[in-house]
Amino acid sequence: MANTSSKDPSSSSVAPSGSLIVPRKQDPTISKATFEQWTQDCGVRKVESNLDDIAEAAKQNGRTLQEELRHRGFKDFAHFQKSCPRFKTFCWPSEFGELGSGYVLYFHFLVFLMIVFFLQLLFQIPAMASYGSATDKMADWRWHDWSKAWSAEDAEACACIGNATGFASSCGAWDQDLCQRQDNCTFDVAKAGLFLCQRWCYANEFCPTRDKGSLSNVHIKTSEGHRGLVKSYSACSQDESLLQLCKSDFRSKDTPYGLDDVDAPIGGLFVGFNWLSAGNPGPNQSNDASVPPAYTCCVVVMCVLILGAYSGNVLTDNRINAQITSPNDFSVMVKGLPHAATDEEDIAIFFREHAVKGKNDTEIVKVVIGWNMEKYRDSLKLQRKLIKEYKQLDPKEPKAEEIKQKIIEVRKKITEIKAGDMDQMKSSGAVVVTFRYQHDQMACLDRWSTFWGTYFGCEARDIGLLWRENQLCRGPALPLFPVAGRPVAKLTVAQAPEPGDIKWTELSVPFNERVKRLAMTNGVMFLLLCISFSITYGVRKATEDETAMKKLINPGNLHAPSWGGEASSNLFFTLGLSVLCGVTNAGLSFAAKKLGDFEFHDTVSEEEFSKALKVGIGMTLNTGGILFFMYTTPQEWYVSGGLVDGAWSLLAMNCIIPPLIPFLDMGYKLRGMVRKTLTGELLDHMNKVVEAVRDPAQRKDPELQKEFKNVQGLIERFKNAWAPSQLILTKRYASTTKTFLCCMLYQPVSPLFSLLGLVALALQYWVDKRLLLNWYKRPDKPVNADMANYMVMFVKIVAPVGLSVSFYIFLTPTYEDKSLVMSSFISSVVVGALFSFLCPLTIWMRAWFALPCNKATIATNLQNEYFNAQHMWAKEMKYHKDHPLYKLIAESKNPEILEPGKVSHTLMGDMTVTGLGDDEEASGGEVTRMRGGRVSHDGEVEAAADAGEVAADAGGGGSSGGVAITVASAPTPSPRPGPAASDDPGTLPGSVADSSTEDPAKIALVAEKIDSVDGELQKETGMNPNKILEGFKEIEPLWPPVASSAQLKTRLAHSFDTLKKRMASSCAEAAADDNDQKLKALVTFARKYDGIQESLGSCSPGFCDNVVRAGASQDFADAESELEKEKGMNPMLVLKNIRNLKLYWEELGDPSSPEVSALHDRLGKMCSVMRGRISDSYEESPEKRPALLKFAESFDASIGGLAGACEPNLKAELEAKG
Repeated sequence: MANTSSKDPSSSSVAPSGSLIVPRKQDPTISKATFEQWTQDCGVRKVESNLDDIAEAAKQNGRTLQEELRHRGFKDFAHFQKSCPRFKTFCWPSEFGELGSGYVLYFHFLVFLMIVFFLQLLFQIPAMASYGSATDKMADWRWHDWSKAWSAEDAEACACIGNATGFASSCGAWDQDLCQRQDNCTFDVAKAGLFLCQRWCYANEFCPTRDKGSLSNVHIKTSEGHRGLVKSYSACSQDESLLQLCKSDFRSKDTPYGLDDVDAPIGGLFVGFNWLSAGNPGPNQSNDASVPPAYTCCVVVMCVLILGAYSGNVLTDNRINAQITSPNDFSVMVKGLPHAATDEEDIAIFFREHAVKGKNDTEIVKVVIGWNMEKYRDSLKLQRKLIKEYKQLDPKEPKAEEIKQKIIEVRKKITEIKAGDMDQMKSSGAVVVTFRYQHDQMACLDRWSTFWGTYFGCEARDIGLLWRENQLCRGPALPLFPVAGRPVAKLTVAQAPEPGDIKWTELSVPFNERVKRLAMTNGVMFLLLCISFSITYGVRKATEDETAMKKLINPGNLHAPSWGGEASSNLFFTLGLSVLCGVTNAGLSFAAKKLGDFEFHDTVSEEEFSKALKVGIGMTLNTGGILFFMYTTPQEWYVSGGLVDGAWSLLAMNCIIPPLIPFLDMGYKLRGMVRKTLTGELLDHMNKVVEAVRDPAQRKDPELQKEFKNVQGLIERFKNAWAPSQLILTKRYASTTKTFLCCMLYQPVSPLFSLLGLVALALQYWVDKRLLLNWYKRPDKPVNADMANYMVMFVKIVAPVGLSVSFYIFLTPTYEDKSLVMSSFISSVVVGALFSFLCPLTIWMRAWFALPCNKATIATNLQNEYFNAQHMWAKEMKYHKDHPLYKLIAESKNPEILEPGKVSHTLMGDMTVTGLGDDEEASGGEVTRMRGGRVSHDGEVEAAADAGEVAADAGGGGSSGGVAITVASAPTPSPRPGPAASDDPGTLPGSVADSSTEDPAKIALVAEKIDSVDGELQKETGMNPNKILEGFKEIEPLWPPVASSAQLKTRLAHSFDTLKKRMASSCAEAAADDNDQKLKALVTFARKYDGIQESLGSCSPGFCDNVVRAGASQDFADAESELEKEKGMNPMLVLKNIRNLKLYWEELGDPSSPEVSALHDRLGKMCSVMRGRISDSYEESPEKRPALLKFAESFDASIGGLAGACEPNLKAELEAKG
């Protein structure tokens, strides 16, 4: 059985949030404890910040990152990750930005909605005060004419009509004779009042009672026992002389008529007065002029908060992503190209000439065409589905073998692609264009992605009197893409989605097909809603004779309902309705998810938003809409068990309970059935197989290899079974939408709904955050800000107008002067509509970013270069390796690593069947995508029988594993967890190589690894330093037993020397180009390679020294060449060379060595020459002195700390000259 710490979220333990703690050692055999530990290891941990600290320490201590990890007691990267602490539950959401800005902004979205409810609750204080101080006229809703609830008061409502016999059909003091003296009253004299001397007549039941003391109109029981008459005093003029008689005696009390024939309110028939509902004052009774304008203020404040929320989303996303460089920072998505535009080079030429205004030589790195893949769409989708099913099964199950065969058949169908067919393929009209420099991408977006560019094909110009870059004015037409030499196609350009977010197979779906599919799915969703409505309404009709609603339809036999009678049964009905709505909401949520899979979208983010919107709107209508459908008339709103009662019970259950359900983690509990299958016998079998594989004499047995693969599959299966669920934002946004819309739309009928919404969202915030940080599995990939932005825009469109309509509907029947509500409604709906539909958030953001206070927030390093940044991204997160058809192109034609001047343009004829093209192997490990396009494999279970090792790390890495961090801002490859050591807690057996130094198998294995490295080194173009680094790392644990092999040492030294020469050449080229980003990357790689070669017996001494000296020599040559010029010398170029030297000055080697000493002397001479020339210029040209002083300050800062340089006091020396 699993220990209690891994059973459910409420019992999960939290790792300390302080310093890192090296996990303790334990038995390396596979056991239940291994997988129970995985429950903890795969959670969300604070990895990036801790790794940044270690990376900085490694830099200060002169070690590689791997060396620093080992120095601190971590055998590898996976071991380190398990030691990382959890985030504190009460940390700011921005602290776990390493999960992607989408998770941070989800919690910001909840906070935004909570602020909306809190402020609206404050603005509704006048309404609550008005409802609480009003005379309780709730019972008057029983006689309310709903057909005239939203129109001006009917002047004939209180006209005299008399009773059935014609009595009191005109005004008269008809009650005067009932009690003229105290001793002859026909009723209790204590009830006598001024009404005895007042004129009245009988009016119809819809005559408002009004609260006017003795002049209040009163409902009267008729002889037939039915309602229908009002004793109307307001319809008659009063006789003052008659009133004076009553005012002078015992009849002077100014109280309403209250004799036995009064149709008194029925106890329990209507909701309580303490609900502070809009029905408290009664129908057509209220005249409080402060309430409707308060709701107008709510609408205005909501509009302001929406602007703030969207601005906050954008700025937060910028801040989180500013730390990294992502693939889409260099790329744009272009749509509108002709289907015949299938030549990458033609597209690249067009954007080279037209992407940036005033520039015709913009450097384009790569064009990736979104091919029309309609022919393969269904097969690729089926393949993904089958692989997902296969991973959830025991490999030995018959069904698993059946699915495996289906996967093989589908793959075979996919690979039946002939070169001739490829040549006939068309473009979807969408392509991804990647620029070399980030500033070119930004300039392209500034020109093409404006409002005018998107919708009218024109550039945008600023209106001079407004903020900078407002782009509100229409400019000249944008260039059209040529077809057969004629410019015809209008293009739309936007920043490209991240690789992995693009749904390449659906880009080619025509607009009309998308609309049809959308109409179909929404139609089915509408049908399901109708069915849900019908079920709920049918239940209501079936139980109607047991509810207080019956009193409104047939008021005969009027008596106060007792507890357990009509009122209580009506309460139970509303509670039953709440449960029914909860069940149907779950069904709608499941249906919306399935229907969303049938729609066509360009990105995964758009698809997830569509699902969330369907679920959210569906649950809103099914929860709140069904109540309004059932109780449409105002008299039904306030009756016991009507709209107010139903809304409170329904929303309380469906807004408070759903946030608590994730605590159960039903997915984890259901996977308990799989966990129970891990018996002691099965564990023994798995350990025996692993032990057998470790035996060199058995490891090549085909049957053992097959059984070992089954064990690998079992390990993955049980890892999934022990892993907690993930936080699925689609469901959470849907639940948030339902809570917000229902409570917001019903708050005018009862302002306390704002408090309910505030409590529900606060509860959801706390539960989701606690589970994410303390229980849930780390997300498979980072989530971007798109969903959060979409949801804010949805609120922008729906909420202001929705609240305006809502308060008009619910307040108008209460008001006597309905123009008070109408005027506020018109103001609100105009403001809301203008804001919702005519205020683009993009324009607002341009104005917002134009403010001086936001300049620092949005500042980014726009000088980033693709050729440097690409090294920090995994293969799967490059556009030309993410597209399913580009994966079929050989590496030589479509290299992962692109180089300047060597970028090839792919032709369809280059495609060959070299892989599956879209999916991972069925037995592959989990993949966790990190921010910036970096990828790590979590706990991979790989068979390495030929190598004599089992890299089966069931607990290693966790879902937090393999986090790649940019060290010292230099592009670095993504470190991934190495093989698990046998003493690592939660891991399976590690290296099983024996200690023999003459084992031919081990020598052959290392030789094979060196062959792999050499193969990559021999590439003239597209050499991948990440693969070389991984190759050397794979050799490290295998090296000790074969270290005495002279042949291997020679080969390894040759490999390092080849790599050293290539890197030295690259370093010199980068120095010549003054490419500091590339220099930083090369120095970082050189340090890593240097550390590896030292661990491999120092097979290439001074590796890093030689690489950086090549760069230093180039910088010296460039600087000295500039200094030799007698005229026209550019001091800034020399300064740039000196700054480059600072990048790698500490890496030159031993300062006492002749080579390094010579470089120090060379620097000293160069600095002396520079100081002399600047001093001479300072004395000869007084007009240049301010500029020279500024340069001297930069010069001093650059040479500071450089051994061999002169004193950094040039500025002080110049200032001393006056």
